[in-house]
Amino acid sequence: FPVTIDDEDYGEMQAYLTLRPEAGKVMINIYENQGSANRVYEFWKLNLRKLNWDFLIALPLAFQVLKKQNSPELVAAMFGEFGNLIGQFHLGIRWLNLEMAIVSCNLSLEIYTRESFPEDWATAQHNLANAYLDRIWGSEVENKEIAISIYKKSLEIRSRDFCPQDWAMTQNSLANTPLIVTGKQIGRAHV
Repeated sequence: FPVTIDDEDYGEMQAYLTLRPEAGKVMINIYENQGSANRVYEFWKLNLRKLNWDFLIALPLAFQVLKKQNSPELVAAMFGEFGNLIGQFHLGIRWLNLEMAIVSCNLSLEIYTRESFPEDWATAQHNLANAYLDRIWGSEVENKEIAISIYKKSLEIRSRDFCPQDWAMTQNSLANTPLIVTGKQIGRAHV
């Protein structure tokens, strides 16, 4: 879903988001509650019907508009945290929550590059891998393989020496990722 816009399209996008302001409100809620899962989830419970397909489609547009109006790092942080939290949110439509997590993590990675923000990049990679691990759409085998590959990318920064707690968390996630071949679990990913 990466979207690039020019100034000509910007006005149209703002108009669209004025009609579908939910994405902006959700990101502001995350910012105001500093990512507190309980407070954010309470807000989402009250607005559950708005976390729908239209919301998913609006995420890239909201990202572009918010990025033009705010610090890109702040927008990346909001979308990264949204991706993390919605991936763990068990109310609503589970497959849709996971797709929103994937889109949001990928959007945050447009700003959180490995070179500029290595720790944030590694965290976003880890959260993206978590979403792929649980993903319902697509091939289960492919989703697991993608998750394993992304966890390994995260470990390029999350080293034992540099980030021991994050390294351990990612190693644990990777070690507990089942390998699936033709519907049969055949073991765990090699760490």
